[in-house]
Amino acid sequence: MPLARGVCFFDTELNNNCPNRDALSTDARNTNIKNFADTITAAGLPWLYWQVIPNSDPHNGFDYKIGIGDPSWSTLQSVAKAALEAPGAFDFSEYLP
Repeated sequence: MPLARGVCFFDTELNNNCPNRDALSTDARNTNIKNFADTITAAGLPWLYWQVIPNSDPHNGFDYKIGIGDPSWSTLQSVAKAALEAPGAFDFSEYLP
């Protein structure tokens, strides 16, 4: 399984370094989001923390966020729905009400 790249808004070489650089195209960022989500889902962690904000993202500084209504919002919605169908490596049912 290929290692997914960080889901930074900007074109960056490292997963953990997302400085202000040139913006990725929407297609490239959507591909990164899907690949990253597929990798963590395959690892048995079908839903991990994402930085989702309730408005369009102004893309200031270190930017891993996705704003509701941003061009990549539908991609994040799609991978989140797919995560609901994926088996997890852990059973957290004892913590549910």
